[in-house]
Amino acid sequence: MAMGDDSKDAQRETEDAPVVYAVQKGLTGWHFDRREFLAAGAAAAVAGAAIGCGSTRRSTAVPTVTPAPTITPQPTLGPNEDPEVEARLKDCGHIKAHADTVSALVATPDGSLLVSGSGDTSIKLWALPPGALVETLEGHLASVNALGVTPFESLLVSGDEGGDIRLWESPEWRTPEWARGSKMGHGGGVLALAVTRAGTLLASGGGDGDINLRSLPNGKSVNQWPGQSGHVNALVATPDGSLLASGGEDTTVKLWSLTDGTLARILEGHTASVNALAMVPDGSLLVSADASGAINLWSLEDGALVRTLEGHTDAVNALAVTPDGALLASGSSDQSIRLWLLPEGTLKATLREHGYPVFALAVMPDGSQLASGDGEGTIRVWSLPEGEFVSCLIDLSVNERAEGVTYEVQTESGETAQYTLLCGAPIPLEGVCVCNCVCSCDGHCVCVGHTVRHYWYPN
Repeated sequence: MAMGDDSKDAQRETEDAPVVYAVQKGLTGWHFDRREFLAAGAAAAVAGAAIGCGSTRRSTAVPTVTPAPTITPQPTLGPNEDPEVEARLKDCGHIKAHADTVSALVATPDGSLLVSGSGDTSIKLWALPPGALVETLEGHLASVNALGVTPFESLLVSGDEGGDIRLWESPEWRTPEWARGSKMGHGGGVLALAVTRAGTLLASGGGDGDINLRSLPNGKSVNQWPGQSGHVNALVATPDGSLLASGGEDTTVKLWSLTDGTLARILEGHTASVNALAMVPDGSLLVSADASGAINLWSLEDGALVRTLEGHTDAVNALAVTPDGALLASGSSDQSIRLWLLPEGTLKATLREHGYPVFALAVMPDGSQLASGDGEGTIRVWSLPEGEFVSCLIDLSVNERAEGVTYEVQTESGETAQYTLLCGAPIPLEGVCVCNCVCSCDGHCVCVGHTVRHYWYPN
């Protein structure tokens, strides 16, 4: 080998080596300084050896967030150049987004936020991409079972196991004055919510078997009627807002007039409790799934059963359809997600990354990604239509052992927001590194630049 080749190899190794920056704690968190980085690297090595930073239990401190009217759009996660980092990002293990079951997911119409509800009683807002936790909403006293959002993102609706329904008004996501203390719910727990495409009506179903209809945004009661014999587990409105479909414990699917609440049709064909419903965007097909694992496709025009999709070996708990109506996702207690081509119902892919029952699904409005939540509190993100795993979402406050990269961005209003991603994830190009080693190492923190070119910015 020529001498010139040796020098080039040495130069390449130097360029690929981790870069260590000094980090200091300020009023807004940990900040790095590129000056004197060699001294910081030496100090970090000594500190790590002295206090065992690599094996130290990670901090569960919650990243601070300054609420802002508008969240800066952020680029999609790109491929990682480090195979070890890439493998770690894909092997989420027990990385959690919530401390308990993720029971509900919904995306805002512009696709900027994913909203999750959990058995830990919290609601969390995630920026997608890149999957950073934006804010945690607290107020529910029981498991958050259902979520809905109005088309223009002015209101988020949530329902819990205790029977309460809450409204959250953007951009601060606080309960409106008029809704505080008001009783909007069900005697047996809220199990399902549906917002019409126009955003003017909210339907809710619960353990009491009733269906309640309220106007939005004021939340006033419009109508109420007995829905199912037993729990009302699922609701979905037709695109034109004329009909509401309900599925329940009595194994039936019912179609109701949203004008006056009268029963339009009963669809029979399931042999177990109907757990989930979804509507094809053009209104031609209604999809229902039950506790036996069966998925039925119904013609809305005449109520005929078109076909039954089989493959899941346990209860199907969640359904989601892409905006073009070409792909159906189903999540099951058999710990898998299946992707089906519509309308033919052909199985396209089976996703088996979850280690617990899948209870919630949401497709992004542009159809590019699917989010799934399971019984452990994990949220995974998948690319569509192929179903390739992208990443999992992390909240350090609910993880005993996890590393996160924390970064700051300036919002359009000029305020600073601080977010955290799974360690090794590329931060947005406009983000500024705060710290990538969130640990309880007696106040010591080291930022290490990996081979991902935009891992730190500026670099």
